[in-house]
Amino acid sequence: LQDAGKRIEEISNSNSLRNVDKALAAQTVITLANIDAGRITPLDPRERGSEKLEWRDTGLVDTSGFDELNARQDLD
Repeated sequence: LQDAGKRIEEISNSNSLRNVDKALAAQTVITLANIDAGRITPLDPRERGSEKLEWRDTGLVDTSGFDELNARQDLD
């Protein structure tokens, strides 16, 4: 977000762009920041290398840490 804010400020302070170009450039920066924010995912609390494999309808599934994931309040 800080990077997007700096880029928008640079666009705003530009003397070589027309106002319509500034608006379009700022909108593009905001759109790209929104796309980047959509890719953010929570960290997986399971320990690396630990696995608890179970056969399910979809095949072999690692169920290690499912209880801990379901207990997290920030994922509700």
